[in-house]
Amino acid sequence: IAATFPFASGIIPVVHFKSERIDVHVYPGEILVEGHYFYKNPFPFPAVQGFFIPFPMDKDHPMPMDVHVERLTPIKEEIRIRRTFGNTGFDAYFSAYEEAEIRVSYLQKAGGENATYILTTTRPWGRPLESGCYTLYPHGTIIESSNYPLDIPGKAPGFHRTGFMPDKDWQFTWRSDHEKRM
Repeated sequence: IAATFPFASGIIPVVHFKSERIDVHVYPGEILVEGHYFYKNPFPFPAVQGFFIPFPMDKDHPMPMDVHVERLTPIKEEIRIRRTFGNTGFDAYFSAYEEAEIRVSYLQKAGGENATYILTTTRPWGRPLESGCYTLYPHGTIIESSNYPLDIPGKAPGFHRTGFMPDKDWQFTWRSDHEKRM
């Protein structure tokens, strides 16, 4: 029997959030976010953890489309999304001492050629991430700015942190590279 409430509600973290890898594909009018999240159940019994997916939304950034969640390890399976009181979330089952990778992806319209990826939701987990890797993949765009210095050179700029407890969300801007092709 798995421990369920209040852990399944997502209010109290029971599993450990160890690290994340965030890949953001930047297109002229939208972003495709693919987050890889790594968790560990530290207990000698199974547990169910509830998760909410925080989306930054405003008039230029509506509710994302095509939201998908799947467990990649130790077994690959789709995870059903739930919508509760306007929030999007899911529940994940963890065996005793299990480590798991969960991928969340979504497509979001981005008017104004800017976007935000919410990082500050790491705080409720109560400990810094062992590591976080954040990368932008421009597609017909040129990355113009980021409030976190982009220190991974090349076509896919980004940044990497260890012992990371973010105090601000990641904001970045771009422009279309259509001038470049003319």
